[in-house]
Amino acid sequence: MRTVYVDELFLINSVVNFILLAVTKRIIRARASAPRLLLGSIISALYAVFMFLPHNKIFYSFAVKFIFSLSLVAITYNIKKIRQYVRAVAVFYMVSFAFGGAAFAISSLTGWQETSYLPLKILATSSVISYFCIILLVSYYKRLSVKEKSFTS
Repeated sequence: MRTVYVDELFLINSVVNFILLAVTKRIIRARASAPRLLLGSIISALYAVFMFLPHNKIFYSFAVKFIFSLSLVAITYNIKKIRQYVRAVAVFYMVSFAFGGAAFAISSLTGWQETSYLPLKILATSSVISYFCIILLVSYYKRLSVKEKSFTS
């Protein structure tokens, strides 16, 4: 059985969540300040810590995870319009899934067999790869939409 250190869990989750929230901010062009991003990353890291506490079954339920993610986006970005809020939640999930998928892919390609945790090296590598892939895709999409608008005008 692996020992989980609360400070490591909190720190790693804070950093990864900050990156996820920052990438989401960049894609949706939200006006979230660095303190708001930091607050969101700290709150989400606390959620990860609470998952390791006794009597924690509620934190593993789909409903609580979903409500928490909705709250996290609301707290971090403070979006007033419902359409922009739904878009922010969707982008946050897409960014999270992309980062998670990249971490899974790199761990599979490197032969990492342990499923309960990822080494920091794999986590950092997958974060960098995901970030650049997402930014490239977003910039490609923006160029495509600009070209389509110029052809229809």
